[in-house]
Amino acid sequence: MVKKQLLKIWLITLLTSSISTFILVHLIETYRIINFKCYMPYFTELMCAFISVILTFSFLPLFFNLKKHIAKNRNLNFLSFFLLPIIAVVSMSISTLIYYENSSDLKYLFAIIIPFLITICFFYFKFRALINKNNQDLDLR
Repeated sequence: MVKKQLLKIWLITLLTSSISTFILVHLIETYRIINFKCYMPYFTELMCAFISVILTFSFLPLFFNLKKHIAKNRNLNFLSFFLLPIIAVVSMSISTLIYYENSSDLKYLFAIIIPFLITICFFYFKFRALINKNNQDLDLR
């Protein structure tokens, strides 16, 4: 049961964060004042959605919760959900701040990071509720 639930959490995170990133970046691009004609429509949106997909792969330690002692321990459960994604988000943020001097490019970074973090926070609390509900008979098959 937990295997299917964890796979479902990861796939929904992948889809939700990439689609919402695409939509947010499209809104940013729509309301940006452009003085030139773009020959590659949706390029920025697709690139940011692709970065969001890559960022979602940092969420794979979620599957450590298949081990019963990790799933039941609140601290290890929290680390399996958030440690690697936070490291990826911080490193992406630092590299973006170093590479880009123009602060207007930071809105693309936020359009990638915010949906991802909101999604994993939502599923962390949902998974903790599931674990607390089934605390006695946790079936990891």
